[in-house]
Amino acid sequence: MDGKEPAQLDADIAAATFDAPSTEVRLFIVSGMRFVREGLVRSIGRRKGISVVGSGDFGAAVSQQLLLAEPDVVAIDTAEQNGFEAARAIRAGAGPATKLVAFSVADTRDAVFACAAAGFSGYVTRDAEVDDLVRAVREARAGLLTCTPHMTAALFDYLSHLLQRPDPATENILTPRENEILDLVHSGCSNKEIARKLDISPATVKNHIHNILAKLKVDRRAKAAAVARS
Repeated sequence: MDGKEPAQLDADIAAATFDAPSTEVRLFIVSGMRFVREGLVRSIGRRKGISVVGSGDFGAAVSQQLLLAEPDVVAIDTAEQNGFEAARAIRAGAGPATKLVAFSVADTRDAVFACAAAGFSGYVTRDAEVDDLVRAVREARAGLLTCTPHMTAALFDYLSHLLQRPDPATENILTPRENEILDLVHSGCSNKEIARKLDISPATVKNHIHNILAKLKVDRRAKAAAVARS
């Protein structure tokens, strides 16, 4: 090695090797492992349509590097323990148009959901090739995202459950018993079925439903169920 600090060497590699037009995707690479950063800089920098404008380690210094580099996309190594935490800090300090792409992500539902929660616009798994990362970077810049079929199914399943939850505002208006009855109405139960399930009289169910309709400001059970679905 030439004795330079890692951050300076990263900057020198990007500045000396890649000077691409502004129409190209400007990419910054973040990883705690120097050989990973240098390998990706050299490999991706040879691809048409992408300009590697810098790379750096996790830490406070990377924020200043990002401000100077002004990347369109930041690729972040999430194999390390602080990858997601660093992503949140980078997301807060980067420009609003900057996209984040995670690499070395475990191919599990929890890991992909963690990417979404941390503000990533794309990801590639641990067994991905450099070509896959390049594609993810380009797609992120274009506002696209490619998922495997099983991960797409997991996302739809999650969204299905999320969108079927009662509105939090509704939960604050209704009592616990009224919410319980509204859930059963949403499930298609009749008053008699609700009474049997909750071990209460049909007349009591009718009174609860009358109160639910009044609180939700609707005039029919179907509309109340629609509020629950929303």
